[in-house]
Amino acid sequence: MSTLDRVTVLGGGPAGLATALRLRNLRLAEEITVLDKQHPTASAGWGISLDDAALAVLDGIDPMAGARVRTAMHGWDTVSLCRGDEEVTASGSRLAAVTRDVFLRVLRQRCQDVGVRLEHAAADPEAAREQVRSADLVVGADGVNSQVRTAFAEDFRPRVALGANHYVWLAAESDRLRPCVLLRTTPYGTMFASVYPFAPGRFTFIVECGGPVWERSGLARKSADESLAVLRSVFAEDLGDGRLLAGTAGWSRFATVHNDRWHTAGAKAVLVGDAAHTAHFSVGLGTRLAVEDAAELGSCLARHDDRETALRAYEAARRVPVEEGQARAAESQAWFERCERYRHFPISQLAFSWRARQPTTTFARLRGMDPAFTERVCRALGGGPPTDGGEPVSVPFDFPAVRPGTSCSPCRVPSRTVHVLDDELARDPRLLGEPGPQEPAFPAGLVLAGRALLDGVAALAGLDTRTARPVEVDLRPLLRRLSAAAGNTATAVDRASAAVAAASRRTGSPVILRLEAEAVDAGRSTLAGRLVLDFVRAVADRGARAAVHLVPGPGERGTGDADGPGEALRLGLGASDLLRNEYRCPTVVTGPWTRDAANTAIGAGRVDLVGVLRRPGDGAGAPGGVADAAGTPAARDMRRETRKDRVTR
Repeated sequence: MSTLDRVTVLGGGPAGLATALRLRNLRLAEEITVLDKQHPTASAGWGISLDDAALAVLDGIDPMAGARVRTAMHGWDTVSLCRGDEEVTASGSRLAAVTRDVFLRVLRQRCQDVGVRLEHAAADPEAAREQVRSADLVVGADGVNSQVRTAFAEDFRPRVALGANHYVWLAAESDRLRPCVLLRTTPYGTMFASVYPFAPGRFTFIVECGGPVWERSGLARKSADESLAVLRSVFAEDLGDGRLLAGTAGWSRFATVHNDRWHTAGAKAVLVGDAAHTAHFSVGLGTRLAVEDAAELGSCLARHDDRETALRAYEAARRVPVEEGQARAAESQAWFERCERYRHFPISQLAFSWRARQPTTTFARLRGMDPAFTERVCRALGGGPPTDGGEPVSVPFDFPAVRPGTSCSPCRVPSRTVHVLDDELARDPRLLGEPGPQEPAFPAGLVLAGRALLDGVAALAGLDTRTARPVEVDLRPLLRRLSAAAGNTATAVDRASAAVAAASRRTGSPVILRLEAEAVDAGRSTLAGRLVLDFVRAVADRGARAAVHLVPGPGERGTGDADGPGEALRLGLGASDLLRNEYRCPTVVTGPWTRDAANTAIGAGRVDLVGVLRRPGDGAGAPGGVADAAGTPAARDMRRETRKDRVTR
């Protein structure tokens, strides 16, 4: 056990108070003092969310504090997404929040009960250095703008990244509100509010919008009162006779904090909570991560006699769960930053996209929580009454007609899958080999015209136009040449897009352009990305259609995992999302899909078709589905459990 004479905790928020209480209850220091820049009677913020895991950790730190917080919790188990007069309500999530002031009062009282000193003190880097000189251990719990972290930046090596959106943390008093996300269209663009209750009739109300909307609306130049008046007008129908309340914080951009180290050389200072790491507020992990830090720091100091060893053990224990939480939060933050792309979705699909924004929230998980909700999602995809278990991969897909109003009809794909052999989009899946003894993990889908990938745009000139099925063209050689060219690429893009458009109009179906995902993922920030996006737009401007088949590059292959598509598909999904939802370009993404990951990506509108990797001789079944004898949901579930829902072909 590391026995300390004097511990100073800088910061009197959840992380600081929980740490002080934990160290005192473990009798790890003779004297523990919490120094906070705010007066003990003051409290910033409104409500904070706590899940069951966070409450269990708080119980371990101090059972009395946990019991008192529980009595003040306000819970809910449904959440809605609202767009205009449309609304989808989903169930299955148990969530709860508490007034921040109540939470801090409970922790302050318990700290005082066990002998922790609470003092008000100014905060700046020099004051932090002075505390480190005079105390055995200083705990930096002073938040995202940590002065401890600033004072010892050479030790911690912090990295702070600002998000693209602007947000303001408000409260609302209203008898009309409920837990929801509100999307509201304004003359300047979309604004949205994340709303959850923390007391009867009182709600946290976080308003967020993109930078261009923030500028165009004038919010960037308005005072706090003027800003509040604008937001009252935007959300007037939602508030009814209620009101919005401003806190002490104004508009800001979310700061994601990472540190290379969490303690200083010599083990004199250590970081906890937001001083060490932050996770976007849309996942509600901040307080949970803070109390977990407090619990683990106390455990490590109690377990090790050497303080340096204890602090290393604390950091090692907390790194993985913190980074996993930050990764989840980053995905959620990114969804809100690009949500303008999804405004045109049917409301059920928009709600699914929002709920599935974190990698751990998959189609299978949501179906287990709320099957009626996932059935509505399948209907929104065009599947009609749910059949075959109501899965997105089994819903047909129509390539848009290139010549509307003529006898040329859309090309219908019976399911959302494309079989891929040796990296080529499949011909008839029956050509891949005799059916094996086991049902394929995915139903058969798209059948292309011809038997081979067309090698470059020039091959389109000899295309047999008697088929109405799509053809695939490898655009990568052209893209490599254009990327390496020193001169103007506009002429080459114009000629190639003209050839693709002409072929698309002749066949009445899209030409599928084969690309590596990395070329598109960075969007217009790279030459390759600009070339691809310009090419797709040029084809559309000529009254034709192009689709894109995104394949992993040589260094991006790999396997999926139980919680999602795996790293090999992340670039593909990012590029597909951009092409599909900003450029209205149908997409296929090939990689090591699991069935659940495919259902999730299709349901969330991030991809139209998934490419299922196969090898010669794999059983593929007949186009359009699987044998009825093996097709019952119970039989499929049994086989999926055996296969661990993984495609290994």
